[in-house]
Amino acid sequence: MISQTRNLFILFLSEFATRFSYWGIQSLLILYLMNKLHIPEVKTYEIFGIFTAFTFVFSIIGGLMADKIFGYKKVLLTGIVVAL
Repeated sequence: MISQTRNLFILFLSEFATRFSYWGIQSLLILYLMNKLHIPEVKTYEIFGIFTAFTFVFSIIGGLMADKIFGYKKVLLTGIVVAL
C-alpha cells in the first residue's frame, strides 16, 4: 500500500469541506429564495451570482489573512469547522 503524505490528507479535507458546503448552500439558497421568499427565478439567479462572486472574493481575503496574520493551519482548521 502506498503511503500518502499528511499534507495530501489536509488538502483532501479542505477541498471536501469547501465543495460540500458550497454546493449544499447553493441548492438551499436557490430553493429558499424561490419557495419561501417567492422571489422570481431570474432575480434568484442574480442573487446567487452575487453570492458566487463573494465566495471567490472572500477566499482571496482569507488567503491573505492566512499568509500575513494567522498562519495557514489555524485558518484551514477554522474554515473546515465552519463549513461542516
